[in-house]
Amino acid sequence: MTVANERTSKVDHTYASALVELVDEGVDGATLDTVATEMKGVAALIDDAPDLVRLLSTRTLSVQQRSGTIERIFKGRVSDLVHRFLQVVNAKNRLGDLSGIIRAFLAEVDERRGIVQVDATVAAPLDPAAAERVGTAIGQAIGKNVVLHPEVVPEMIGGLKLRIGDRLIDGSLATQLRLMRDRMVAAGRARSQAD
Repeated sequence: MTVANERTSKVDHTYASALVELVDEGVDGATLDTVATEMKGVAALIDDAPDLVRLLSTRTLSVQQRSGTIERIFKGRVSDLVHRFLQVVNAKNRLGDLSGIIRAFLAEVDERRGIVQVDATVAAPLDPAAAERVGTAIGQAIGKNVVLHPEVVPEMIGGLKLRIGDRLIDGSLATQLRLMRDRMVAAGRARSQAD
């Protein structure tokens, strides 16, 4: 789950909301921090072993076989709440949606904490101080705490592109040059038509 703002479905949000509600109700004494940490661990496993997820989400294995595999992998390594949640996701044949469910859950956790994940595309690596300044400026503009995910794309030439949820803010030099060229071409056409 390397991209912060990947899309999630209604199904993902339904399961994520159910997990948040279980934590809110104090089921098994689980805390939001604990469950979020454990779900990040499950996400890391999914990222590291995509074949395992494909195997577990296929109908080739029965629900009981998949349940046994989940038991062997997670029992004792995650809280009872997270373990049972994974078993429910399995029983409903939704293990293929698990990455999206985890993204939606972590997004709800972030929202509760006033945190927003921001993908920043830059032409050159940001040093820690520059990343901090960018994150602080964005946070002040939107009124939330920002977790910045920089990605270096040298073709940008310079500037910055930000993805905040569904919004894209493009301040890249390459885009500004393209827009300037488009305006100059349009102005040239307008002049030639006027002559």
